[in-house]
Amino acid sequence: MEILVASLMALIVVIAITKLIMKAEKAKEKHAYGKSRALLPKVSVIIPAYNEIPQVIQKIVDVLAPYVLEVIVVCDGSVRRLPELPGARMVYHLSNYGKGQALKTGVEASRGEIIIFLDADLLNLKLDHILGLLYGLRPGIMVVGIFRPGLSFTKIANFMFPILSGTRAFYRKDVEAMFEKIDVSNFGIEIAITACCLINGIRTRIVTFSGVSQLLKEQKADVGKDDAAWARKRFEQFARGFRYRMKMYREIIGGIAWAIKNRKRLNYRKSA
Repeated sequence: MEILVASLMALIVVIAITKLIMKAEKAKEKHAYGKSRALLPKVSVIIPAYNEIPQVIQKIVDVLAPYVLEVIVVCDGSVRRLPELPGARMVYHLSNYGKGQALKTGVEASRGEIIIFLDADLLNLKLDHILGLLYGLRPGIMVVGIFRPGLSFTKIANFMFPILSGTRAFYRKDVEAMFEKIDVSNFGIEIAITACCLINGIRTRIVTFSGVSQLLKEQKADVGKDDAAWARKRFEQFARGFRYRMKMYREIIGGIAWAIKNRKRLNYRKSA
């Protein structure tokens, strides 16, 4: 019962924060991205990866590497170590420290004036999607990419709760200031970043990614296991993915609690 009440309270908080963000200025969809293209050589793309599928990440790298300054893939202690991916800079954690720490490691290793975070399981990502992120980007603004509404669970959740999106663009000075205050290493990192933006007056712009989707956790659960076992134990695969999804949700709820508890600490402009 206590878990149910806590989950409902967390959902209410997420919806409230989402409404605040949806009131933020939305970036207009444009087909002419001339100014955005000029920013590409300043961009460091950071992809945190834990038990992800190399071929999926490689497709993202292939799309972006010819245009941006660098693509950094942080392998966060995966069961099966990611191989070197052509076109990407690989950074390896010896243990699984969590998504938040993987992003921090990527920022520390990066050189770009502009930082873009991308999830490692994005499908059908195109260069135009990144240009859309950059179109509305300015110092003091965070741009968040969400999926166009669809029938899949991930598209519905991503559209309803953009604060959970892992696709974000910032200027370096903004994200570095946030990470000096944020002490969240797991899936609660997106909540913490969003809270930090709200507290410090960093505006949020939202762009819609048409045609992009994500692999479900249940579809990736066989990573690190014997390939033949996937066919024999489909239910076990689903169960592993479902447990991983529940772990992610618990960490997101924990991120909400952390942000509320540490809201004064997150105000880096006041303490500067």
